[in-house]
Amino acid sequence: MTRDKYRKAWLRAHKSYERKAYSILRKYFRGEALKIPYSFLDKENYKQTIVNNVQIGSIYDAYFEIYRIIGTVHGERIGKGINRDIKDFNPFTFQSAYQRSLFNWILENIGYRIVSVRKEFIKYIQSLVAEAFSDGLTQRQLAAQIHKLINRRDFYRWEALRIARTETGLAANRASVIAGETSGIVLDKLWISIPDNRTRPAPGKITEFNHRVMDGVKVPQDGFFDVQGEFLSYPSAATTKTGAKSSGANVINCRCTAALIPRRDANGRIMRT
Repeated sequence: MTRDKYRKAWLRAHKSYERKAYSILRKYFRGEALKIPYSFLDKENYKQTIVNNVQIGSIYDAYFEIYRIIGTVHGERIGKGINRDIKDFNPFTFQSAYQRSLFNWILENIGYRIVSVRKEFIKYIQSLVAEAFSDGLTQRQLAAQIHKLINRRDFYRWEALRIARTETGLAANRASVIAGETSGIVLDKLWISIPDNRTRPAPGKITEFNHRVMDGVKVPQDGFFDVQGEFLSYPSAATTKTGAKSSGANVINCRCTAALIPRRDANGRIMRT
């Protein structure tokens, strides 16, 4: 498959992954918001009451569902592509490798993001309540108004979309690498960028990371991409080669991916591990 065809296939897949992740996140945010007893809030207790009722365990569950579903689907999709060249990819071997300790991987690698997401969501709900109090609403009026906001289709929409875009890229690209590792053949990774105005750096903006120049860069399967001095195993990776957190400016909203290319010997035969 040519790079352009792979890019188009990835964009179609990524859009479907974003929709699924957004649906999961929207369900989470609405569910947590509806747990708050708005009819009993007052100006003295509302901040702490909201904190007490937005549970971090629920968002961990949401993240796990996103990674389990999207990672499994994308890894198997990559496996089917590998099997066009060689029929050794086993989806059950991949699923076992991918899902093994997935929850612990989330805790260890992106738990800080989950903490941040909860913090920002709490601040958002608190701001809605504070605004209602400043408008002089009674507790009953406040509860009715906020429930109406929660049930709107655009409730916390842009924040949920941003999270969905970032996490689906990481889930899919991590699954792709694991699919390659369990394939039994030697592969190279080819960085594929999206050539539009949303790809960093956006026109007229300055950033230390440039994904446009990464398009077409190839590294070995166990190698790392040098993204202007930050070494990533794959686009959107949560950590760098050293184990440090990846820079937000390098991974948030990233839509890049990495294609897996079978390596061939001098006779043109696919090399096995």
